[in-house]
Amino acid sequence: INFTLPLSFLAIINYFFQITQEIAVGFNSRILFNNFIEKIYRIDILYFVKYAEEKFDYSYFVVLAVVLSGLYLLTVILSKRRKNERTGDFVVSDGFKSLISLLVASLVPIAFLQVIYDGSFIAKMVSFVILSALAFYLINSVLEKSFRPSRYALKLFAGFMVFFILFIGIADVTTSRFEAKVPVASEISAVYLGENTQVVLGNHEEVLDIYNASEEKVRKSDNIVLYEDLDTVQNIIDFHHELIKNQEYYQYVNFTIVYYYKNGDKLYRYYTLNSTPDYDGSKDDFILNLINSDEFKNKKLAFVYDDNYYDSLDITNVNVHYEPLDYNTQRDVITLEDLDMDVLRKNLAKDYDNFLQDFRNGLNFAIQSKDEYYIQDNYYSYKREVPETTKEDLTSHYYLEIGFDATKDFYKNYISINISEKFVNTFSYLESLR
Repeated sequence: INFTLPLSFLAIINYFFQITQEIAVGFNSRILFNNFIEKIYRIDILYFVKYAEEKFDYSYFVVLAVVLSGLYLLTVILSKRRKNERTGDFVVSDGFKSLISLLVASLVPIAFLQVIYDGSFIAKMVSFVILSALAFYLINSVLEKSFRPSRYALKLFAGFMVFFILFIGIADVTTSRFEAKVPVASEISAVYLGENTQVVLGNHEEVLDIYNASEEKVRKSDNIVLYEDLDTVQNIIDFHHELIKNQEYYQYVNFTIVYYYKNGDKLYRYYTLNSTPDYDGSKDDFILNLINSDEFKNKKLAFVYDDNYYDSLDITNVNVHYEPLDYNTQRDVITLEDLDMDVLRKNLAKDYDNFLQDFRNGLNFAIQSKDEYYIQDNYYSYKREVPETTKEDLTSHYYLEIGFDATKDFYKNYISINISEKFVNTFSYLESLR
């Protein structure tokens, strides 16, 4: 029990950060928690993990000597204060009994609520109070060997409940000041909007969480796209204002927004949008403006729109699959020699321009990683089981995979594009080759 005490406290602290995430829109408990253990609650030092993972030095012995001396001194003091008649008891200190009861009383509802995670915030808080009170009474009864809790134990639990309620209130007031913070476009040098939170450097030689990566490293990454055009930045800021008003959308989506200020500051926000049958479409215009912008097309769909990127590719092979409506998938004999890449790219550009012009449900497409050309409305036919409501949208399609030599700093060595009959120009071109 003594050895796991720091971990028990850590689990409770982590739960408090999760409560903060539920209260505040745009906050991420994992990042708050990671910053806390990196800067304040150094669990890696408490358990000496730091000295096992990093380069060994003699400071390990100094820290170890200090910790062990402190623990030994505490043991001596407690042993002298121990009542002899309690020598055979599991826990001999009344205060420590109450502390253990309180820790277990907190951990039981936390473990339960991690499993039952889809309830409302109010329901979770009520469950926490009721379950913790019940667990505290049972554990305290076992340790005290009595069904009547002491006044000290009751005061300790009451104090913890007061602290818990105060924490929720203070967290609500404090975070409300920050959740509505949105920058001014002129202050921003670049902004990231996407579902990917990992920054890949040097063909996977280094992978960082985006909240740990500097703007300089993000700019050098192979898979992260930063928007710098003032109109694009302003459009994302306007979209951000709508996110603060409500978190409704056509479907469940989660993504990250990171603003990089010209003065070196950064602002991180993490959003989860929920599927809402009566969603009013308030976010659609901002998404349409983004995915139809030249900056988005050149950076996210570089193979199609960016001539310099295309010229830098050393294309080595092409695989083409055709899948008709009856699902008899076959590999067609369309080779790299058969394809005129200039014609293919021009047709793709026409089709993307036409399709994206009124792609109302385009957020998933907007937050995909660089060089991912998947469009949900263009992909129904690839799935074996399709809801009845969408079967009318089924079309035959081509699955095109273009491989290239990844000796440069590319984070992957192929591009995949699904081309349905809705992509009229490209589909017709591939039909002519088949």
